[in-house]
Amino acid sequence: MNKLRYEFSEENRRYLLHFLKVANEQKSNNHCNINEYKTFKTLFPLDNKFENDLDDYISKQNTIIDITESDEDSVENVFEQLLQQNLPLDENLEKCEQNLSQSIIDDITYSIKENLETQKCLSSSVLCHLEDSNVNQDAIFSLLSEQLNFEEVLNFGISLKSIPVGSNLLVSYYFRYLLIKKLTLDYSDQLQEVLNEFSVKYSDILLEELTKTLLSTESQSKVFLQFVTGLNTDFKTKMFRKFIFTCENYIGTIEILISSQVEYDSLNRLIEIMSNATNNFNSDKSFGKLLMSVIKFLGKNCALLEQPLKHIIGTHRSIWKAKLQKIFEDCLQDSSVLTQSFRY
Repeated sequence: MNKLRYEFSEENRRYLLHFLKVANEQKSNNHCNINEYKTFKTLFPLDNKFENDLDDYISKQNTIIDITESDEDSVENVFEQLLQQNLPLDENLEKCEQNLSQSIIDDITYSIKENLETQKCLSSSVLCHLEDSNVNQDAIFSLLSEQLNFEEVLNFGISLKSIPVGSNLLVSYYFRYLLIKKLTLDYSDQLQEVLNEFSVKYSDILLEELTKTLLSTESQSKVFLQFVTGLNTDFKTKMFRKFIFTCENYIGTIEILISSQVEYDSLNRLIEIMSNATNNFNSDKSFGKLLMSVIKFLGKNCALLEQPLKHIIGTHRSIWKAKLQKIFEDCLQDSSVLTQSFRY
């Protein structure tokens, strides 16, 4: 069935700890059969230790677990098997909690997968259930990363961005476990559109995850770089700044983020990194091409970075060397003319 499950209640839980928990909560209810409650108390007399353990159990079991009809038997079997092991009650409770935790993970993962397969979207109730602070979201998203196909990840994202969600952590998990993984496989205009919308609605979270991925290796997949290139200029400018002040070594993929909107202090930081790496990339054409873009964007501000730029250009050996020298000299000349004009 394609429903979120219901809370435990005395009508559908017959095992000692769970029944007593619910019965204890419901004994003053007008609809409660008090005679039946007393009968069960007679059948299950409690000594002081058990009552203390039950109090402890009730205080720990605050998570609401939803059960579909198809899963009900499997969850009941967990309790039955544990009760039959005749373990000390504290060990039994600990094992019960562990098994329940895994059961919750499996149930929520199944519900999400089934919703995306049948309805092509997730309802707000499913997302709120996933957002529960008592849920192991790492484990759930790890399972989803193995189970969801491209279309399901896409529809998950569409659902997530169209429904108000209070937890930024949930969005972060979606980026980290599902979206980023798909960005490295095949390019899709639909996924690019979703990515761009997320870059506006959840700019800081996406910025963090994409920057981590871009920094993780020097040789990113061409598909991933294509998605990054397709982001709007404002977002890429923010990403350039975060990237350049996070990395320590030169990474050629930075070229896809640079634009005329990049601020001087970010370009200054890039020149510092390139100056430190120039001996290792003095014959690299991409390095020379990037340097030429940086000089153009600096314009008259080249005079402020004259010494490090002279160092980089002086050691460079690629086909761009002559052009770099020409552009650099022109920028210095323009800066000199501007300075002289202010003197007169």
